[in-house]
Amino acid sequence: MGSLSQNTVFGRAKYKANTFIGGVAATINTPALIASKLGINVSRIKAFRIVENDIQFAVIGGTYTLSNNFGGNTAITYYDDADGLVTITSIYTFKDTSNLEYVRMKNNTTIGPSCFQNSGIRGTNSDFSSVTSIGNAAFVGGTTNIATTFTFPSLSTLTGINVFGFANSNNVTINVPLALMTSNSGKPDANLTSGVGSSIINYIGRIDDTSYNTELGGLGAYYANKGLLAKALGIGSGGLVNVQNVGGNLRVKVLNNYVLGDFGFRGNTSISYFDDSMAGLAINTGVLSFEGCTNIVWIKLFGIITLGGFRAISNCTNLNNVELPNMTTMAADWFGRSCPKFKIASYPKCEKVTNNISLINTSLTNLNLPVCTQIGTTTGEDGVLTGIATGSTLTVSSYLKTVNSGAPDGDLVYAGNVRGAIINYT
Repeated sequence: MGSLSQNTVFGRAKYKANTFIGGVAATINTPALIASKLGINVSRIKAFRIVENDIQFAVIGGTYTLSNNFGGNTAITYYDDADGLVTITSIYTFKDTSNLEYVRMKNNTTIGPSCFQNSGIRGTNSDFSSVTSIGNAAFVGGTTNIATTFTFPSLSTLTGINVFGFANSNNVTINVPLALMTSNSGKPDANLTSGVGSSIINYIGRIDDTSYNTELGGLGAYYANKGLLAKALGIGSGGLVNVQNVGGNLRVKVLNNYVLGDFGFRGNTSISYFDDSMAGLAINTGVLSFEGCTNIVWIKLFGIITLGGFRAISNCTNLNNVELPNMTTMAADWFGRSCPKFKIASYPKCEKVTNNISLINTSLTNLNLPVCTQIGTTTGEDGVLTGIATGSTLTVSSYLKTVNSGAPDGDLVYAGNVRGAIINYT
């Protein structure tokens, strides 16, 4: 035996290990067990060895696929397919493998649904160079706590939703082909503009320029990481390019419509204005999106048709203007509440106020809704104008003058009789 090569097993033909799996030797410690795990015949396993906590062996007889092979295995730390024999990692292959650090599968073309869900997979040391397709929730819940970069140079298809929903997305950068920036009818693939948390999505080969369509005052340095900016905006960072600091203000080109993130800028005392007047891509506000932004002075949201959001614009002590030129329906809660400098608002296209607590306790002294034909859910008093500024001026459609069985809408009656408002009918 002493004259035999170290890669020779019991004097038989020499096989060199081409597959290396970390951390599993305690439970997968025979050729039969690993063959069963891989779903191949044991005759294809040669030169099986245990090296400390790891195993290594040769797979012969060509390529193979993986499907739910290591799901739930918290011992596995890596899978290195040195000869590129794995062509598909299908559903649940490495799901719930919390200690998995990397996989090297240079010829793997397909990552199936939930393949790496809730795993510890990192891009560092992994090889995804041939992957063309990634399935639904493939990386959702990924728990890596180490900054890492995933690169998919051949990727062309993302199926389902939330493909890149890493749990600790602050740590993750994802590089994808430039073609995916326009693959969705000229817009980015939907998986790159939603469900990625604060992961940073980069397009391979793209060079940023100075064009922009959205500007945020005072945040030039605050959002040096476009993943964090994207999370605040409520869009995946694959929908952002050209992030730039110009004179302390942040400029960015947004590529897709979005709803401002829940709690997106809440309590941010650096932001001084928000300007979406150029493209109008923000189509709604989220929960508390701008609540407590005490230094914001003005907000322009030109893409909003129906304004929603719970207290999205409230407790902004220096706010004096909110432009919503295309809004037809106000359905927000507590719009402008506790914004003492917000005195005048004109929404020429607003046809209805559908939320009974939209305008309570505002500081508005002049509210112009010239085509508005609905205030509140009924024609009676719904509390819409409870606590409005005393002596304010309200302008609404003449339709509301007789809408309540020949009498004015009950909320307007309250405003005039109790708050001393001047009601103008157009």
